[in-house]
Amino acid sequence: MFTAVVDGQVLRFALLPPYLQKLGRSRKELEATAGWELTSAALRAMKAECARHQISFVLMFVPEKTQVYWPLAERFFSPAKLQEAADFYSQYTGSMTRIDDVRMNRLAQNDLLREFCAAEGIPMVDLTYVLERQVQSGRQVYFPDDTHWNAHGHDVAARELARFLADRP
Repeated sequence: MFTAVVDGQVLRFALLPPYLQKLGRSRKELEATAGWELTSAALRAMKAECARHQISFVLMFVPEKTQVYWPLAERFFSPAKLQEAADFYSQYTGSMTRIDDVRMNRLAQNDLLREFCAAEGIPMVDLTYVLERQVQSGRQVYFPDDTHWNAHGHDVAARELARFLADRP
């Protein structure tokens, strides 16, 4: 569990080891997975099904907690402390996670999905940055010891989706 004081607010957060490990994967590694093959095929099928019924298909990317809190962790903790935590977490995943890989690849999944959606003509709203701004300003958006949004996180996501949809024709 990490603790950081941001603008007088105490933020406590834990990171789930498998998600931290996944953030260390490069875009090339992500594209080569069966998961990406299944995901891209499913998104194409959903778009086609919506089109058949004259329904707009919009994708909302919901970032994992580690993606949102990682910049805060880097802001408040030394690379050595973060690597120590990653090494501790790695005991549970069976695979070492390098924080340099996480720093470099944290948004690889976002970029891959954004570019896919642009190429496929699928409107996409990525909640990563709006949630990250909340955390950087001292507001919790996920439960401290869980990977799910708290009430404020849900509210932020709903407002961002409403804003995104209001800007669409």
